[in-house]
Formats: sequence, structure tokens, C-alpha cells
Amino acid sequence: MQDEPASMNDALCGPHADEWKKALEYEIGQLQKLHTWKLVEKPPDKPIILSSEVLKEKQDADYVVQSRCMWIIAGSHGQTYGVNYTETFSSAAKMPSVRVILALAA
Repeated sequence: MQDEPASMNDALCGPHADEWKKALEYEIGQLQKLHTWKLVEKPPDKPIILSSEVLKEKQDADYVVQSRCMWIIAGSHGQTYGVNYTETFSSAAKMPSVRVILALAA
């Protein structure tokens, strides 16, 4: 069983850097394709909500890595009650996940 990288820097500097780079490019491409975010000027009276990444190696039953995935998520830990607590920062749901939830609900 292999250890997943602890950070994006570890992933992009490690032995499987090319595969992690492809996973990062795919995630950014999906965020752009779905218009999940846009670059704006920071209002002077608002804090920046940081993002983080989730790195995951998907393995088969013999612990052989089949694929490497990366998700960029907004860090809700940067929200403050009364300032930006009610603002929603959510990643996009993928259609297979939506189908599973709908199937379970039915």
C-alpha cells in the first residue's frame, strides 16, 4: 500500500509528478468549464477565504494505483460567524454522484 502525498507540493515534486499534474489540470479545467469560479478584485473590507486541495490515489483490491485524483475545495475554516458565515462555497457535484443519490432516494 502506497502513501498519498501530504500536499500538492509533495505530489508535484514526487515520483508520479506527471500524473498529479494531469489530475490538477483536469480539476482546474472542470472548474473553468462549469464556471465554478471567477477571478475578481478583493473588496478591502472582506477577508480572503483560502482553498486547499484533496489528493487521492484510487487503488484496486491488490492496492495497485489505478488513478490519481485531485480536488480543489474552499476552506470553510476561514469563515467567521457574522462576517461571511452564511456565504456558501461549494465544489461542483459530478453527475455520477447525483445519480447515485437520486437512485438511493427513489
